[in-house]
Amino acid sequence: MFVAGAFGYFRDDLWSLLPGTDTAARGGEQQPQRPPAPVDVTTVRRGEIKVTTESVGTLQAREQVSLTSQVTGLVQAIHFTEGQRVEQGQMLMELDDAQEQAQLAEAVAVREEANRQYQRGLELRGSGLITPAKLDELEAAYETAAAGVRVAEARLQNHSIKAPFSGLIGLRQISRGALLTPGTVIADLYTTDPLDLSFGVRSAFLPQLKPGLTVIARAAGLNGKVFQGSVSLIDTDIDPRTHNIKVEAELPNPEG
Repeated sequence: MFVAGAFGYFRDDLWSLLPGTDTAARGGEQQPQRPPAPVDVTTVRRGEIKVTTESVGTLQAREQVSLTSQVTGLVQAIHFTEGQRVEQGQMLMELDDAQEQAQLAEAVAVREEANRQYQRGLELRGSGLITPAKLDELEAAYETAAAGVRVAEARLQNHSIKAPFSGLIGLRQISRGALLTPGTVIADLYTTDPLDLSFGVRSAFLPQLKPGLTVIARAAGLNGKVFQGSVSLIDTDIDPRTHNIKVEAELPNPEG
């Protein structure tokens, strides 16, 4: 009996909580309804929502190299000026190569003599006046002499410094007549188009990041000039200290 009474009380309480009802309504009397709540209605449209974020980045050349020499020699001629734009393969500096020129001439002479001996051996091969072993010896001598010429040519080429790629050359750090040694920096060479921009983005934007997204950069040193490029690389790691992910963008710079 106690359980049934408790259940009946609970049901009665639930009914009283229903909107627009009370005890009298349950008895059959019609009660006035509440007025409907006002609702704002608008037309649904399909569109694009742009999500943007700002960051401070570092601008750098895609290719950068410090020009040096592989050999020791006196600087004989300099063929560039500071701040000049140079093309790939352009001659930038020449070292004194008189000794290397003489060594190359000697190697060429040795090769020519070895070639004459070998060609003479080929002519005598059918006559039986030369053994196969001797002919092989002459051929080996010629190949060795030819290799000597290639070594001499490489040494001579090392006395000429050429641009490894097209770009802008920086400050010159060596003068004519100076003794240039391996590792001594002649000047720095940079590419200027395109440029690479590195910056950090909060990891919360990771789901939206993908190559090709538009990047708009402003350079304070150029009176706020605007450069537009696109995301080219997204790092695979998130910095545990800043919770940022490194992103790189490519910025075209045809004006240099």
